[in-house]
Amino acid sequence: MDRAPSFQEIIRGKQRGDFVGREHHRHAFRENFRMPATDRKFVFSVHGQAGIGKTYLLRQLRAIALEAEALVTATDENELDLVTTMVAITRQLEARGGRSRRFTQRYEQYQRRQDELLMDPEAPSAARELLTSATVRMTVGAMKAVPGLGLLAEAFTPEDIADRVEKARGFLSHKFNNHADVRLVLSPVEELTPLLVEDLRELARHRPLVLMFDTFERTSQVLEQWLLRIFGGHYGELPSNLTFVFVGQQPLDRNLWGEYSLVVEDWQLEPFTEAEARKLLERRGVRDDRVAEVVFGLSGGLPLLVAMLAERGPRDPDEIGDPSGSAVERFLKWEPDPQHRKDALLGALPRTLDEDVLAVLVGQDRAAEVLERLRTLPFVSDEHGRPQYHQVVREQMVRLQRTRSPQRFAERHQALAEHFGSVASKVDQPYSWTVDWVRPTSEQHYHLLCADPFGGRAEVLEGAAEAARRGIGLARRWAEVIAAAGRDTDVGDLRRWGARLGELVSDDSSLTRFASLIVNEGGLKGDRRVTALLARAICHIDDDEPDSALADLEAALEIRPDSVPCRSWRGTVHRMRGDFAASIADLTFALEAEPDRDFDLAERGVSRLSNGDLDGALADLSGALERDPENTWAISALCSVQRSRGEQQVALELIDRAIAQEPDDAFLHVKRGWIISEQGDAQGALACYDRAIELDPEFAEGWLWRGVEHKRIEAREKALSDLGRALELDPRQSYGYSQRAHIWRSAGESGKAMADLDEAIRLDPTDDWALCRRADLWQERCEWERARADLDEAIRLDPEFADYYYRRTLVHLMLDDPAPALADATRVCELEPEDPYHHFVLADAMFAAGDLDGALAQLENPICLEHDSAWHHHVRGLVRRARGDDADVEPCLRLALEAARRECADRPEEVWLQTNLVVIHLALGEYDEALGQAQRVFQQPVPLQARADFRRDLHQLRRVMPEHAERIDAILAWPGVSVS
Repeated sequence: MDRAPSFQEIIRGKQRGDFVGREHHRHAFRENFRMPATDRKFVFSVHGQAGIGKTYLLRQLRAIALEAEALVTATDENELDLVTTMVAITRQLEARGGRSRRFTQRYEQYQRRQDELLMDPEAPSAARELLTSATVRMTVGAMKAVPGLGLLAEAFTPEDIADRVEKARGFLSHKFNNHADVRLVLSPVEELTPLLVEDLRELARHRPLVLMFDTFERTSQVLEQWLLRIFGGHYGELPSNLTFVFVGQQPLDRNLWGEYSLVVEDWQLEPFTEAEARKLLERRGVRDDRVAEVVFGLSGGLPLLVAMLAERGPRDPDEIGDPSGSAVERFLKWEPDPQHRKDALLGALPRTLDEDVLAVLVGQDRAAEVLERLRTLPFVSDEHGRPQYHQVVREQMVRLQRTRSPQRFAERHQALAEHFGSVASKVDQPYSWTVDWVRPTSEQHYHLLCADPFGGRAEVLEGAAEAARRGIGLARRWAEVIAAAGRDTDVGDLRRWGARLGELVSDDSSLTRFASLIVNEGGLKGDRRVTALLARAICHIDDDEPDSALADLEAALEIRPDSVPCRSWRGTVHRMRGDFAASIADLTFALEAEPDRDFDLAERGVSRLSNGDLDGALADLSGALERDPENTWAISALCSVQRSRGEQQVALELIDRAIAQEPDDAFLHVKRGWIISEQGDAQGALACYDRAIELDPEFAEGWLWRGVEHKRIEAREKALSDLGRALELDPRQSYGYSQRAHIWRSAGESGKAMADLDEAIRLDPTDDWALCRRADLWQERCEWERARADLDEAIRLDPEFADYYYRRTLVHLMLDDPAPALADATRVCELEPEDPYHHFVLADAMFAAGDLDGALAQLENPICLEHDSAWHHHVRGLVRRARGDDADVEPCLRLALEAARRECADRPEEVWLQTNLVVIHLALGEYDEALGQAQRVFQQPVPLQARADFRRDLHQLRRVMPEHAERIDAILAWPGVSVS
């Protein structure tokens, strides 16, 4: 005996029979279940304007999937974050016999742990504030401000999140004593998604799966990046009999979904043709051509409006009314009770509807009754317990009320604004930008604009600026609020503002332009302008534009010189710009005004460290850790202080403490590598860098420092490979270019070395080390003026570094410019008086300037006499000859010859030592030995700089010992000695 059909099967059958159009789409979806996995489409994108019938088609597709015995889920904007979306999916699966055991078990643990935290009176407020928001539950891809936490949403600035999360993490680590539970509470999306994917794979072994996402134009900001990570296999492999259906007003973004185009079916729905509209009308018993013509003209072919206007089966055009009249009157024409009609109109005013909101409009005593009646209207959907007017109908009802009585329209919106403002003020943390505060506040701002489009604009634009500093998701929300108010008030200025702001946040571009529009054209005054300027400054900081941020903060402080937030942020900007004294001053002001600003205390510690005040940095960072012992950022900064103090073991203990709290933070492992490297353990350092790369293969710093370490141990190929990868990941790494240049130069690739140094200096014109190394390359090419220019800039940047003056002295001497050579050499000896080579070069400069007594005094300085070098003895012999101390010349030159032979034996690869030997033989009159040595040296190509040094030494010898001029000139004439 055949089984009797179920209640649901009968309903689905009637719905299919009543459905008009979209035959092609339904057929394609049904056939897709029958295809082999290699030929199937895995994604269906259904899109079109409001009222086009997307949701109704979605119901048909759902029915088809159920016919194929698939497990089907459907979510929409009522799921506010990723966690609730996953919960909705698993509960719907369970309701249809598909148990998600792994996910459900872990989610229940998450709920218990969260409840424990929220009920604990000792929990820091920052922890409750963070966890009661959607910050840890929202979209992936929003930010990575705090390493190791997964991907956070944009309800806070990165600094806010870091501060709250570190406080929460410390408390949770102590409370739970379980790192897995800490990660679960702080990063539920990253912890739960792999379990959901695993459950889907298990369920798919028995039945097909279909996951449907309605109103994707609203939910994509939360879901899209997460879904893309799922598609990319980040959370595990997906089963091959899983189908996704996305329904929204826009198609899937090709820039994001383009790589999946071969498995995506794109359906753009169009309005009904007149024939399709007539077919639907006939199904509803409407067969009069005049009625059909009026309905089609009024509805524009939108299926929703066609269905609504046909709802009561009009048999005469008079039953519909004049098609030029308001469509709203048509929608409500069949409601005979005037009060019920009024209630339906009033219910359309708020964008979000519940009993409390409705009480503002109809009174508390009638609110529950009216709400239940509104749920029965054909244009009000009721999913997940929240009634929602269809947007097409709502817009027309709002427009009708505005045109009937602008005064009442404004008064009602004002009352709604006050209601939502009251709701926002009762949140645990008002103005905290938690989800519970954002929802009512955004609705308050919508109603403020509807009540007074011009008077309320300043407050709403200020809110939009505040939203921008907290991330693109909130900025989009405020842009949408302004656009919706412009549409519903029909005020062109608001529409333009909404459209312009919306366009600026249509993708993940910088928020600076969004904030700039408000600052430049919003007409904000006083504190509101300060708020907007601060918001734009923070956007500039996020874009790594400290100069622009400083300009905005200066402008804000001109208006409110005592603004603590502005002084605090200016302190951060000063640190970014390297003005550490100014940073410390601003942060001190903020701390004196508000001593509990823990983040500013740690920030000041970092600025003091950068300013060389190790004791002050130690005090500030220790104080910050006394307030919050689990502040990983402060622990890491304190590690830097101890490292600078030479307390390597203490620094190592601190970085290990930080890693124990944040084991997945790649940068902490890099920092540990620095300390291990400084202790001489190259292999230990490499292990740290390996771990950083393992944790985050896209982290350029890990590759950079592993490359530097390979360079230190002369593993040239590995160093080049690592540095190349680092520069691929972050081409702005100037240090990477300068380090690679050093390798290229040692390999004889001076052209590549010069190109890398040029790029390093372009990226960071303040890199004095790179300028000095480029000067070395210019010297190798005998381009002395260019070398001097680079050394001039290096000295300007670091006027206390002796080596730069030493190198520039040599360049001056090569240019035969003794006066600046003498000044630089004197400065070298002032900065580092214990280095004998500094006195040698000073003696050389004095000799070139004609100060023979001064040169001799330097050369017979005890520091120089203790250093047995060929250069020292040779120049001393020349000076003695120039002074006429002939008896002392040969002993000096014999000592020089002995030292030169020893140096050549020790370092035979140094060409300049070999040429020194030629010059010393000539000075002693040993022409045959000099000629033989010169022939041995110049039988192979000699580097240009070595030739230039040799020529200078020969000319110096020619001036002092003119009797050797003929022999010297003969060698100078050799082609191999030329520098041209």
